[in-house]
Amino acid sequence: METSVETEKVSPEVRWERRLGQLQEFQRQHGHFRMPRNGEWKKLAEWLAAQLHAARTGALRQDRLARLEGIGWTWSAETVPAEERWERRYQQLLKYRERFGHCNVPNKWGEDVVFGHWVQTQRASKKRGLLSAERIRRLEEVGFQWEGRAPRPAAGAAGVDGEQAGQPQGVSAREEAWKQRLAELVAFHREYGAKAVPRTDPKFKQLHTWLCEQRNRARRGQLNPQRIALLEGCGYPWRGAPRRREGDWQARMLELAAFRETHGHSNVPTRSGEHTALGWWLREQRRRVSRGLLSEEQRRQLEATGVTAAPPRETRWQQQLAGLTAFFREHGPRPVPVGDPQFKKLCVWLHEQRKNAKGGKLSPQRIALLDGCGYPWRGRQRPHCLEGEQLLQELAAFCREHGPHTIPNKPPLDRLASWVHRQRFFFKRGQLPADRIAALDATGYPWREPQQRRAQNAGGKYMAQLEAFVREHGHARVPRGEYPALAQWLCTQRCDWRRGKLRGELAERLKALGVSPEIVAAYLPVAWQEQWSKRLAEVAAFIREHGHCAVNQHQPQYRELARWITGVRYEYRHERLRSERIQQLKAIGFVFNAQAALAARRQARWEDRFREAAEYRLRHSNWHISKRDPKTQRIAAWMIAQRKEYAEGKLSPDRIRRLQAIGFSFERRIVSHPPSSKPPQDRAANAPTAAP
Repeated sequence: METSVETEKVSPEVRWERRLGQLQEFQRQHGHFRMPRNGEWKKLAEWLAAQLHAARTGALRQDRLARLEGIGWTWSAETVPAEERWERRYQQLLKYRERFGHCNVPNKWGEDVVFGHWVQTQRASKKRGLLSAERIRRLEEVGFQWEGRAPRPAAGAAGVDGEQAGQPQGVSAREEAWKQRLAELVAFHREYGAKAVPRTDPKFKQLHTWLCEQRNRARRGQLNPQRIALLEGCGYPWRGAPRRREGDWQARMLELAAFRETHGHSNVPTRSGEHTALGWWLREQRRRVSRGLLSEEQRRQLEATGVTAAPPRETRWQQQLAGLTAFFREHGPRPVPVGDPQFKKLCVWLHEQRKNAKGGKLSPQRIALLDGCGYPWRGRQRPHCLEGEQLLQELAAFCREHGPHTIPNKPPLDRLASWVHRQRFFFKRGQLPADRIAALDATGYPWREPQQRRAQNAGGKYMAQLEAFVREHGHARVPRGEYPALAQWLCTQRCDWRRGKLRGELAERLKALGVSPEIVAAYLPVAWQEQWSKRLAEVAAFIREHGHCAVNQHQPQYRELARWITGVRYEYRHERLRSERIQQLKAIGFVFNAQAALAARRQARWEDRFREAAEYRLRHSNWHISKRDPKTQRIAAWMIAQRKEYAEGKLSPDRIRRLQAIGFSFERRIVSHPPSSKPPQDRAANAPTAAP
């Protein structure tokens, strides 16, 4: 049995060793590695599948690969013949019949779900005519039933050992399942009376679903009279949910009165909190009041607690308006923050009012109330119109104190940072007035180009780290593992340097430290260089063999190479490929344009077919090419394509000239049968003569 892996934090190496030990134990017990994907060996089977995938993709370490092969496991998928798999399931069915007395395995049997699915598959295969006569005979010998699905084990139907009672062989599986549910309903009525079957209780969840199905079928006239009589005879009011008794209604009213006394209102929430059930009950009472389904006494009691037919939407609207007015008095015309949990509902409500006003759905009375609160609610205000003078003064003060450094997006400067970001956004879109642009420039802060400012700030920080690294190690080859931030910054500077975007001062300082725009090959890990050399050799061999570099990624042997070529072209387009590697690729005839490479592949394929057609013409002195002959199918299809392109005017003049040069006819049809091997004189001799 699989031993569980401890929950304490252990290294991946230790976990791998534990799984290997479990695999060896399984092999010693069973003599093979075909473990089931469910049950006690589920985790080990998933781990083994992950090792197989890693080995096929080349991601598995060599030492682990050797250890797994050392215990006798092969990397070819261990498949069991279909006949052997069927025989195993058949033997399992015999054990099930010996245990329970029948072969009606539930579709979702708790002990082995896959076995239950296999039983249903046998029924489906017989209906489709896919099950052999021998298998049908063997299944019928053990009392296998072909009609219907097997019933799921009912709650309380299992014994102490979890085994089902046997089913009579003459009774349909569905009929037996229906009677079991009816017996459960009778037991429920005997214990709980006319109380509604709870749908949330796991013990009665299946019974509730079954009872709802019987109601729906009876309502549609699909329930037979015998079952209706059995349901009527059980004494339970099955045709509809029993009405809430008067005592329950009064208990809810007492809960509502207590809620009103605690909170001062009767607006019980329905989405969260401890009063969710009461909220839904109150919602149902409002619906029944509006439809006139409550008695006068009940209506009077509800009105006494402040409950009306409709929910108090107007009251909530007034509360949100009061919140907007309070926000305006405290913060002015500032936009309501979306991310602040304190004002999240107010922001959503304000957006809804704008949307309703634009669609003409907002009443004139509410529009007048919103206009009277003083807040600019009709549209999102431009940043240059909100507290402009005050924020300009704050920006100028920040520049005098800190210089051109980035404004931190943290309190108390988060408001200023967000405002400057919005000014830059509207400036790029051309929506910032000229006077506002002049006022921002007068502050002395470099608000237009954040990239240069960030480069200047980061340059001072990382240049100091780079200078210290060079003094300590004597070179500028920064390893990513120990200095990830510095290595990433240095890589960005090289990319900007190659694109001509690096400032002259910073470029001179980097050059003085021994940094160049290109990455020296000696800087790269040996594994990366070996991988590049290997792929380059594969591409060169492919070009020599096929005459082009348009590798088909759908061919399994070239899938990895095609992905590598796609990455190289991506790096080339984004100016990330080093110049020496570009020269190496050009030297072997690599084409960086994917469309041009595809055109070259099509041209090479056409040349191959043209050469085959010319050789056929030279050997046979005719164009009698059969579409049915496997040796000439490819040439026949190519010739059909040439005639079609010629008829549509898509064939180039050069190809037309070359085809005519070898005697190709654009009018003849390709025969669908091989030509006769007899000489012409023999065919003429055997031809029937005309009657005189």
